[in-house]
Amino acid sequence: ALVAVAPLAAATGAPAAAGEQIWRLPAVASGSLPGEDWQSLPGQTCPDDLIVDVQSHPDANVRNHACATKCRAGAACDGIDEAPCFCGGYNALLDSAASKALCLPEADAQRLCAATHGCEVALVEASNRAYLGLAGCLEAPEAMPGFVMHYVTPLEASTCRLGQGIRVASVRYPELAGLYTESGVGVYQLLDA
Repeated sequence: ALVAVAPLAAATGAPAAAGEQIWRLPAVASGSLPGEDWQSLPGQTCPDDLIVDVQSHPDANVRNHACATKCRAGAACDGIDEAPCFCGGYNALLDSAASKALCLPEADAQRLCAATHGCEVALVEASNRAYLGLAGCLEAPEAMPGFVMHYVTPLEASTCRLGQGIRVASVRYPELAGLYTESGVGVYQLLDA
């Protein structure tokens, strides 16, 4: 799988040392890697404090799918049930400024969860209505008829004493090629050649 990376200095604003190669992988929820098989727990949801506040989320891609934002009366997607709006999940009585609902189909909610830092589960309430659950949801699920909790089985932690790393091979960007070791969550630093 191809993964876009960004220089750490660009991501943090901190200057990188001359010749130093440090990269931050895009935010990916633990165990929610694209292409993984999602498991389902019917009749389960997360405690409210573990559901992502989508309307104030720092990622515009998350905010843009909030039912209360994109499907409210007068919005560009108002009343459009088909792609790319999916407003069939909108409920004018529930989707106020405090609503955490996303108007997305199941597969899109899973993809959004996989791409959203801290997301552990995609909760689907109805057709085109979903929520993102934070880490801890799987440990504290709550019974809720009509909901389905979707999650990816967490990856096993490395048992290698050297930790985890990545190997980058690139014809187009040969200066990036090499072995990188994980120096922080999602942060990889080029090992000396």
